[in-house]
Amino acid sequence: MSGPRVPREQAERVARLARISLTFDESASLRGQLASILRYVNGLGPLEPAPERAMPPAGSAPLRDDRVRDSLDRDAVLSRAPLVRGGHFIVPRVIR
Repeated sequence: MSGPRVPREQAERVARLARISLTFDESASLRGQLASILRYVNGLGPLEPAPERAMPPAGSAPLRDDRVRDSLDRDAVLSRAPLVRGGHFIVPRVIR
């Protein structure tokens, strides 16, 4: 089954965005994988709206009464954290 062809430049751009370097053979493999993904997505067809019966009736979700309550004790919460500095949680950096 023929489908969309992915130009080498587009595959290289995807690799650059993913911050990976590719050999010539890996680039050809990536182009094939991208083409396969595009064929699959094109085969899905247009989305249909969900039938009304698939939606919960308006106002059917039970709500609880709002009540003012004491919050957690900050020192008690921070004492259970593995790393704390200046009254804040220290977490691993995930965005560079």
